Amino acid sequence: MEKELCKKCGVELPEGRKDKLCEECREKRKGFIKKVLIGFGVFSAAAVAAVLASSTSSDDNDYEYGDDHTGDDNGTAKQHPLLPAKSFLWLYDHWGEDAAQEVLDKVQNGEMSVEHVETCINRPDIDPKDWADFEDGWRPSGW
Repeated sequence: MEKELCKKCGVELPEGRKDKLCEECREKRKGFIKKVLIGFGVFSAAAVAAVLASSTSSDDNDYEYGDDHTGDDNGTAKQHPLLPAKSFLWLYDHWGEDAAQEVLDKVQNGEMSVEHVETCINRPDIDPKDWADFEDGWRPSGW
């Protein structure tokens, strides 16, 4: 009968063996497959973590905050969670600290709703002096 040889290293295999690889080559192959599967698992876990991290971050990425705020790091918006930080910082950047604080106080006192503030921020054709009229039902042309 013809002698069987290992496909990889050429070592003579024992008679009656069905595998075409010797024990050493089989162990090397198992180790390689194990490393590939572990690498795939680590990559998959990292990808899932990245997706979860990006989905839990803020969805309000349309405004660049910048580091030009002169206020302290404690921020009024963090102390009063009724007005989102994005809205407070937009007001702070565009109208100044006093106006942002005034709007925040109105929201805290219930004189103005968060939805109203966000609607007015997204509508540049509404001047701040017209906000009260807007609350009462006035709408700019083309509304």
